[in-house]
Amino acid sequence: MLFLGRKDTQVKIRGQRVELGEIEHNLAMQDKVALAVVAYPKTGVYSNKLVAIIEPSTSIHYTGTGIQPLSHKVLGEIGFDVSVISQRVVQTLPTHMVLAIWIIVEKMPTLPSTKIDRSLVNTWLANVPSDFQPAISSVPNVKPSLHEIPDTEEIAVAISNKIAASMNRGDRTSFQRRDFNIASVGIDSIEIISLVRFIEQSYKVKVSVAEILDKHTTIRSLATLILEKRD
Repeated sequence: MLFLGRKDTQVKIRGQRVELGEIEHNLAMQDKVALAVVAYPKTGVYSNKLVAIIEPSTSIHYTGTGIQPLSHKVLGEIGFDVSVISQRVVQTLPTHMVLAIWIIVEKMPTLPSTKIDRSLVNTWLANVPSDFQPAISSVPNVKPSLHEIPDTEEIAVAISNKIAASMNRGDRTSFQRRDFNIASVGIDSIEIISLVRFIEQSYKVKVSVAEILDKHTTIRSLATLILEKRD
């Protein structure tokens, strides 16, 4: 399908032109998604990141005004699994079009014409507080465990250093040679794909996105999984 989008829905990421409408179309095809907007803010905590704002198809009583994000608790109650949708999207989009931030809202703002109010969405994103917690985020907000990985665990050390090098945070060096829960540090979809390729090229085994994003997966458990797949 060819997308001829408006100029305000076309952005350049890593030197490649991205049509936001193409990503939105992909999201709209997913189960339980009613409306979707993809933005690439120029300012704010999510500047220069691809952000998805989604209204679920499950009926929710709208209790507030403006854009109201849904908590993880509410998402669980309505059976809206963001990780499942993100994994499907990762498999269908090229690397430079993979979303970094996912925000699920009660109701998408619309204009009198019923079209989505993109201007309001962009203004809201530019003013999101730094402590805001989206459904999936590439902004890490946790510290690694104090458990250092010994030199003998070469695969675990390599993976830890690989993830630390890709982090966009000032204390990323503190994650080197450390064991931590991978999903909890906010590794984004682009970094996950890079990690999957790194593992395949380095160790000749395939590890899925789902295996990496599993809430129980740590650096050392991932290294163990790689060793098991090699045997």
